[in-house]
Order: sequence, then structure tokens, then C-alpha cells
Amino acid sequence: MTPRTNEKPIPETPLEVSIRNLSSNGAFVGNVTGPEGSPHIGMTAFVPYTAAGETPLVQVQRMWSKHLEAEAISIPNPSADRVEPLCPHYGKCGGCHTMHLSHPAQLIAKRTMVQDSLATGGLPELVSLVEPVVEGPEFGYRQRVTLQVAGARAGYFERRTHRLMPPTACPVTTPGIEKRIAKGIVIRGIPLDHDAQLFIEEGDNGVFGVLDIKGSPKKVAVDRIVAQLSRDFDGGQLRIGGAVKAVYGRSHVHRTIDGAEQWAVAGGFQQANRVINEALIQAVADIAAASKPQRAADLYAGAGNFAFAMAQRNIPVIAVESNPLLAGSAKAESKRRSLNIKVHDDSVEHYVRNGAPHAELIVADPPRAGLDTVARKLHGYGARTLILLSCHVPAMVRDLRALQSVGWTVKSITPYDMFAQTAHVEVLTVLTREDDGEPWIDPKDLEEDDIYRN
Repeated sequence: MTPRTNEKPIPETPLEVSIRNLSSNGAFVGNVTGPEGSPHIGMTAFVPYTAAGETPLVQVQRMWSKHLEAEAISIPNPSADRVEPLCPHYGKCGGCHTMHLSHPAQLIAKRTMVQDSLATGGLPELVSLVEPVVEGPEFGYRQRVTLQVAGARAGYFERRTHRLMPPTACPVTTPGIEKRIAKGIVIRGIPLDHDAQLFIEEGDNGVFGVLDIKGSPKKVAVDRIVAQLSRDFDGGQLRIGGAVKAVYGRSHVHRTIDGAEQWAVAGGFQQANRVINEALIQAVADIAAASKPQRAADLYAGAGNFAFAMAQRNIPVIAVESNPLLAGSAKAESKRRSLNIKVHDDSVEHYVRNGAPHAELIVADPPRAGLDTVARKLHGYGARTLILLSCHVPAMVRDLRALQSVGWTVKSITPYDMFAQTAHVEVLTVLTREDDGEPWIDPKDLEEDDIYRN
């Protein structure tokens, strides 16, 4: 591996590290404590597959001016929280980070990770607001996965590489998905010089596969590929360069969510953990009902995950989503169910910048990067309650700093174990602010064609 210009020479002598806790990048973080006299003592160290309280002897893999990445050579004081990983590929596959720990220990580590991130990110006053992690299933929960396809085989990349590893098991996935993974998925006919991804999801009506071939290959054996997909899956799509070229079997995934039937186009975004998603929906619905808004705005609405729940409770909703596939799915489903939702096929940045309508409640579920510049603009629309869902803890900290700077007050912070066996955690933060004086526009005063119903 050729070092980047900002990397430092790697020490040949192993170092001793004292591990503090889990970090959001998947490794465990601590500080170099030895050997005695080492110039690296005190440096921050990231060491995967360790645990809080352990003092592993490590070999440095990459070195920067203020931190290093290393692999454990030996652990003289293994944690009592260690367990035997259930997956035969754990440590080789890069998907899971914490399967070597008991589930209760994982939950404690995730809560501590959120608290530490707030403390070191300039928000120590919020540490006491972090609730215990809401627990979900340990295994068998992932109803959506992405596999890479190369040389006709589908699989995951090995950790820190682009080498394909066709798995023989994946215990975090739902039974229907793991059955297909264990069998082995072979797809012939993809041009060798083009990458492809296979999106697999399981619903109540089967297991779906959407194959997306990257780029613009001149020749693709569409019929051959679709025939192979049809043998492995109950329905789905073939996409080339993101554009749908063929639909086979069942086109829509059916799920019962929040007590209601939902249909979504196969290959659209769905939360991976059904149990935790239901818990989040219930939490958002309860907060929405308690705040009694005359209208709610659902930003980064996806296919309507939270918008549907609020509309079912008689709250008019404006849903903003930039992905045409997801926005179209939300429109179709809200129309099918006669829900009081107006879907805007637009980016949140553009929507907010151009004068969003008044809404007393905002639900924001941004991608990994967080709200970014939008955070400082979520005021002036009459909103008094904001529910922020964050899937990346560092981005959450940045967003909360920005939101507090424009008058929002954090009331509660609740992590959810969306991805057990990994370092990832979903965090629901409730914020409030005083009425900023913006008048509420009564729905009855709007033009008829501006009413929220699709």
C-alpha cells in the first residue's frame, strides 16, 4: 500500500494500547500506553475487534500525526463480555464490527459512543440526555442487503479490500435472504468490464432482487440475466446505469407497517431492520400526536416511512424527497390509501431555500452526511418541534451544534440498535424552540389545488 502524503512512517515495534470504547468507524478506540519510552505514548489508536478495558499489543497498519490504525497481535486481558462470533466470515467480511461481544455489551458500547461523541464534540451538556439504546433483534433482522457482483459471483467485499467474498452464511439477514446467500448467487451475462450491485430485500410477499449494472455497456444479455434472477427471486428489476431495463416477477414489495398494508417498488429504500423501524415510527407518531401540529413537514421523506404514520393519525403532511423513485412510490401509496400527504419531488436544500410552507412539526431523516447547511435554516417556518433522525453520530453532533445556534433546544436523545453486530446506531433527537412569530396558514385558507391530498 502506497502511503498518502499525510501519512507517517509505521513503527516496526508493537505498541501497547488501552481501549476505551467503540468508535463510529467500526473500530475500538483508545490510547497508546507503551512500551515505556515510545514517542507514540498518548496517541489515539483505532483497533478493531477489541473491547473496552482491554490492553492489546498491536501492530500499526497506518500512522498519521495524531492517530493510528492498528491490528491486535495479542490481548493479555480479554474482556468478560467476549463471545464466540456466530458468523464464520466474521473478521474477514467487513460488514460486522461487534459480533465478538455479547449483545448487552454492544448496547452499552453504543450508548457510550454517543455520549463520548457529544462530550468531545463540544456538547458535554447533552451527555446526560442520552437514553439507553432501544434494543432490537441480535440476528435475522436485516431485510435489505447490497451484494457486489464480479466474475458472475455475488458477495461482500473482504474487509478493507475490493476482493469479492461469496459468503456461505450471513446470520444478521432474514431467513429468506440468508437462504439465497448460502445457496450462492451466480449471474452470468454481465460485461466483465462493468461493475454491478445486487440489492436484495425481503417482504411479506417474497424475496426480491434488483441488479444494477454500472455504466453504459453496449451489449447486455438482458433475457439471460432476467432468467437467472427469476430462478433466485420472487420479483425485481434489471437496471443498467440506474435505468430500469426489465421488470420480472412481482414488481412491488408488500409489508405491514404501523398496522397498515404498504406497497413499495422493489429496489427502493427501506429501513433494514423492521423491528427497530416500527419502534421509530411509533416514537415519531407519539411525539407528533403530543405536539398537536396543524401540519407536519417530513424532510428526506423517502417512500413515506414517517409521513404515512403521521397522516394515519390525522396530521396533514408535506413530504420532501429528491429521489424520483422514492417520491413516486410515496405519491402512489398515499393516493392508494387516501392519506393527507403532499409529496414534493425536490431536494430539501432547494425546498427550504425557496420558502417552505409553515409547519409546526418537522421530521428530518437525512442521509449519512446529516443536515449540513440545512440545519441553520430550519427556523422561521413556525416549527416548534423538530424530530431529527441521525444514522451517523459525528454528523449528528455537527447538526446539533448548528441547530442550537439558531435557537433549538435539545430535549431528549435516544439511540436505536438499527444494526446489531455493527458500530452503527440510529439516534432520535427531539428538539423544541419558542414560537418564532411566523403566522400559521390555516389549510382552509389555501387554494383548493394546494391542499395536501395527492
